[in-house]
Amino acid sequence: MEKGTARESLVKRRWVTFIALTFLFLQLVIFQPVAAAAHQIDTTEQKKKLNDIFDYITQYHVSDIDPDALLQGAIKGMLDVLGDKYTNYFSNEEYEAFINSIEGSFTGVGMYVDQKDDYIIVQSPIKDSPAEKAGLQTGDKIIKVNDEDVVGQDIEIVTSKIKGVEGTTVTITVLREGVKDPLTFTLVRQRIQLPLVESKLLDGNIGYLQVYTFGSTSGSQFKEQLKSLEGEGAAGYIIDLRNNPGGLLDAALSIIENFVDEGPGVIVKDGQGREKSLNVDGPSNWTKPIVVLVNENSASASEIVAGALKDYGVALVVGTQSFGKGTVQQLLPLESGGVLKLTIEEYFTPNRVKINGVGVTPDLYVTDPEQQLQQAKHLILKDNIITLDSNDSVQLNGINLEKPEQVAVQDKGEWFVSLRKLSQLFGGKLDWDGQNLQITYELNGNKNQFSLNDHRIMITNGTSYLKVKELTVLYPSLKVQNNGMSLEISTTR
Repeated sequence: MEKGTARESLVKRRWVTFIALTFLFLQLVIFQPVAAAAHQIDTTEQKKKLNDIFDYITQYHVSDIDPDALLQGAIKGMLDVLGDKYTNYFSNEEYEAFINSIEGSFTGVGMYVDQKDDYIIVQSPIKDSPAEKAGLQTGDKIIKVNDEDVVGQDIEIVTSKIKGVEGTTVTITVLREGVKDPLTFTLVRQRIQLPLVESKLLDGNIGYLQVYTFGSTSGSQFKEQLKSLEGEGAAGYIIDLRNNPGGLLDAALSIIENFVDEGPGVIVKDGQGREKSLNVDGPSNWTKPIVVLVNENSASASEIVAGALKDYGVALVVGTQSFGKGTVQQLLPLESGGVLKLTIEEYFTPNRVKINGVGVTPDLYVTDPEQQLQQAKHLILKDNIITLDSNDSVQLNGINLEKPEQVAVQDKGEWFVSLRKLSQLFGGKLDWDGQNLQITYELNGNKNQFSLNDHRIMITNGTSYLKVKELTVLYPSLKVQNNGMSLEISTTR
């Protein structure tokens, strides 16, 4: 692309802001300009000093250094001082490649990558891509691109070197665990089109929607496929956001508004603590069960969707703690060329739960990917079985829970089960009356109230647990079966 054409495209795009974890440049974007005079700081002296040093070096230093190389070094030095890995500088070409990749389309070798310490790590090759066909594997550490050492370089810079003109070649050198010497692969770049949303109807009339990234059409595709699954008689839904690094904020909000009447989809806060709500306004009275699947690679837009649906009580979140990318960056086109990606805000869930550096906490913590999907199916169908063993272990649907206290705890040899988890696993309605300090749980027409000092209730870490031996008395639709060394809680429905 000629520089003039790239610049014209750059100017047309104007202000772009985004929140992101980078996997091949997939980012979350907010279209919202930053106020130019946010701080009103006089930097005249600092700029003059920088210009003076630049002029002296370019005119007199013995190395006769390229002024552009000196400028790039100055930019890198300023950004390094921030200690913020999400603030970067893009050339015009890098920016154009970034915008293309948001839409899931780019010319490259086809692999998801992440940055850990000084290394760019292969997360997974894309099916049928040059990377997969050449033999690149999950966990490979990229150390060279076209014989250039890239250890310590930012992920955006490395991915821009890997991508290029369709039909050209690129050489990638990696370190692989268990292999003594570096491995080198020569790949031919090709056009890669990533899917944005895919769906299908699973057994039990469960609608399954996998969102790979949040591009400009992800929201409309999601809505169309949701409508199609509704037409096929889906009784509940699994929204799979695992390994989804983010994308456009508008797409995230448009997915949320399929299930939320109205209210904030996300809260953003700037450096001065000023808040604003980015609201959604969707249809009312969504009642079908939803489970959102997340893992440690679910970031930014994925965390916004998972966090919002969890806060509104629309969905249960299953999986592992998400990535925890909760800052907002803005892309600022520079008149001199290039784009500055600058962190300007932090975002929170509708209930103001912090995400940055924390992630979204699952309602049910499950690490194995296949078990995550199986547990999601049980949650949708409400055919769950809780098994409480005498050795203090807790199983859900035959799977040992790594965080059993989420479901049940044992005290002085007696089992207590979480009222919230009863509601989530077997249905019903759970209410908290803060004025009278009472908990109400209704299941299949049986409503019971509990005060905080009720002998049947135990409060631990803010969670209310009910004595298991009281279950069948209070809620006849539940059954507790004694199998010698264990108790099983299930439903008679």
